[in-house]
Amino acid sequence: MPNPVSPNLIADAVVAAIRALNLVAGTKVQKLKTPSLPSGVDPPFIAVCVGEGGEEGQTELLDAETKINRYPTTVVVIGTGGGRRLGDNEQVREWRTLIESAVGDSRACFAGVPGFNMVTTIGKAPFDGSLIPRDLDYSAQTFNVEVLESRVPS
Repeated sequence: MPNPVSPNLIADAVVAAIRALNLVAGTKVQKLKTPSLPSGVDPPFIAVCVGEGGEEGQTELLDAETKINRYPTTVVVIGTGGGRRLGDNEQVREWRTLIESAVGDSRACFAGVPGFNMVTTIGKAPFDGSLIPRDLDYSAQTFNVEVLESRVPS
């Protein structure tokens, strides 16, 4: 049974899956602690933010040796709307569908994550939404990545 998985491993898997979609240049998909538009980077930009299992996520104890940690993983698309924050954005809807298929509907995305169990789509992001500047058009999707982990320290 794997020891606790690093949220970075989950973020790397999601970043790789989104980069494979070729929605934006590879450098415009990055893992970040909180969603933001890095200095000197113009929109569109995609941020992947992973919360800590057990702290921001949920932990379920299965038996004396095994637990399930759920890591909230949010994909934030920033700035594709040309500043029209309240307008309908067909490109964002298309990207959300593609990201949902690549991350939420695919075990292949997490093939390199030890103990991966399943992924579900949820609504709560592992960060405060007010951190995103109000002048940016953005859309967020949150996935709960479940990983079987050991309760026994190695």
